[in-house]
This record gives sequence, structure tokens and C-alpha cells, in this order.
Amino acid sequence: MTRDASGTPRRLQEPDGYPESRVEDVNNQHVATGTAADRVGDSWAVGWDRDGKPTFLERPPGSIRSFATGINDSGEIIGNIEHRPPDRFHADQPAPKASPQDRLGTGPRSRIAPRTNVE
Repeated sequence: MTRDASGTPRRLQEPDGYPESRVEDVNNQHVATGTAADRVGDSWAVGWDRDGKPTFLERPPGSIRSFATGINDSGEIIGNIEHRPPDRFHADQPAPKASPQDRLGTGPRSRIAPRTNVE
């Protein structure tokens, strides 16, 4: 649940085709972020606007799942992406390595900020 511009509580809409969703964080603008999953296990990072409408956040090419874990008050979203392993490798070529941080989507609600450890 979040609050719209007038302060009225709003139930978050389930994204179409993704009956299981989970909110991980809500910022001071009442924008929520989390993850939606379908019945076969496909997970997708989602942002909900202050009226409760969901938006799937873009995934980079080659990724198979995304998870949004937090949002700051500027609308920057942090999360994780799982990449599809390559189909095969040539013995003389090293396997590609996934970047530790990839960006989900574009725009103010779908930027990933670098995650830092807090002690």
C-alpha cells in the first residue's frame, strides 16, 4: 500500500500476468519498488507509482531475472540482475564475466545506484 498525491492510501496493483509481487521499499514520495513473479518463476523488478500503478523496469540484454531491493528519495532504485549463461564456449576463449552492477531501465524511478556497505 502507498499513498496518492492527496494522501489517500492506495492498494498496489498486481502487474498483469505476475500474480506474486513483493514490495521491498517505499520512498518519501510514496513510490514503491520490489519484485513480481509469474507462475513459472520469472522474476521482474517493478516500480509502483504513488497511485499504485506498476511499471516493469527494463533489464539489460542477456538477463533472465531482476529484483529491486530499495529506492531512495531521489527515485534511484538498487537491485540485482541474473544473467543467462552463454550456450557454449570455445576452448580458446574465456567465459564472459557479468558486471557486479547493471542498470535496470532508464528514467528517474528506474536507475540503480551503486550499493555500498554500511558499517
